[in-house]
Amino acid sequence: MKRVLFFLLVLAVPFSASLGFTVSGTVTGAQGFALVFVYTIPSTFDTFYVTIANPFNGNYSQGGLDEGGYVLFAFQDSDLNLTPGLDERRGFYGGEVPEILQVSSDLTGINIELSAPNAGGFSGEITYEGTETGATYVFAHRNADFSGLPAGVGVLFNQDGNGAYTALVDSFGTYYAFAFMDLNTNFQYDLGEPYDFYGGAAPQPIVITQGGQFPDNVNFVLEAVSAARPAPPPARSGGSPPCRIRAGWAARSAGSAPSGRPAARSDPPRCPSSASRPASRR
Repeated sequence: MKRVLFFLLVLAVPFSASLGFTVSGTVTGAQGFALVFVYTIPSTFDTFYVTIANPFNGNYSQGGLDEGGYVLFAFQDSDLNLTPGLDERRGFYGGEVPEILQVSSDLTGINIELSAPNAGGFSGEITYEGTETGATYVFAHRNADFSGLPAGVGVLFNQDGNGAYTALVDSFGTYYAFAFMDLNTNFQYDLGEPYDFYGGAAPQPIVITQGGQFPDNVNFVLEAVSAARPAPPPARSGGSPPCRIRAGWAARSAGSAPSGRPAARSDPPRCPSSASRPASRR
């Protein structure tokens, strides 16, 4: 079963219809009396469903689901703003690495454990003026050449590449980030897909400090590129999703190398040098 990490920013609360399959279980680990919200997100990331766990026993039930794969995420809304905060207790079905739940019938015992976050993240806006559509991701890396595995991820829950996002990272420190629109829904960057680096041709650092204010103005302007131009993110051949988060946050990359050639499994993922990266339109 594929595992994929992504993180959430919720701007609206769409409640599901009563038809379809039902998933139910128990959310544990809540503290105090703040409500616990459970989000059920299709693997296509084109919508999501939300329900509230019973405040007395933690039980929840989400109906109206079509057949397919889903990720379940829960958080305790301690600040009562109806959106998951970077410092609020949270958890995924599957543990630190979210598991895709395949739904083809009613399911019970789909339990989620909440835990306190041990790191923060960053947020901002993504803008795209093109006509292509697809889920848009933000990948955060520890280094400016984007080598190695990503250490944080964010996602937009729309298909037009415009809106606010929040990305969660695995620890405090300095990060570099890029965003891309996944036109073919394979959870990785491919040549020709719209993308942008934070900072443009010379990626700028994003510093996340314990006890400090998390960066909230990390913005991207997606730009479509020719298939002949070099791809920005790390990639590697294989059939798994792009990320299998280390220590619960970094992921296995998949696909083709930034140059467009197939990458050997033993090759480390690489990105083009700063000189070869297209500059941001900002």
